[in-house]
Amino acid sequence: MPQIVKVANNHVMLSDRAYAWGKSLTLRILPAAGAAYFSLAGLLEWHNGGTVAGVITIVCTFLGAVLGLSSKSYDASGVGTHGDVIITDQPDGARKAIFRPDVDPRDLPDEQDTVTYKIHRRPLRAEGR
Repeated sequence: MPQIVKVANNHVMLSDRAYAWGKSLTLRILPAAGAAYFSLAGLLEWHNGGTVAGVITIVCTFLGAVLGLSSKSYDASGVGTHGDVIITDQPDGARKAIFRPDVDPRDLPDEQDTVTYKIHRRPLRAEGR
């Protein structure tokens, strides 16, 4: 049986496969099925077309909430990032950025074409604080 839930850095989230499947189901398959049933029910005089479409909408809303919680947990875990960027305001109004990668760029796979950094902003502190 495929893994549905995983834990990374003390954060519980859906596995990549479960997230992709749930996202496709929630954003494509169920809305299309609901719209198709509702339309066919009206054309073919089926009963309860609105009720069926309403139930599908409720299921989509619930699944969207589950996906949102998993996404928030994934973002908080730091699993998808490759390091940090610290942006500090300077007294002259300029901004200074310090990059702190977690991986050596030479170790990234050749097919990888993006890296993601977590941004931390440090505003200039007022005098006397």
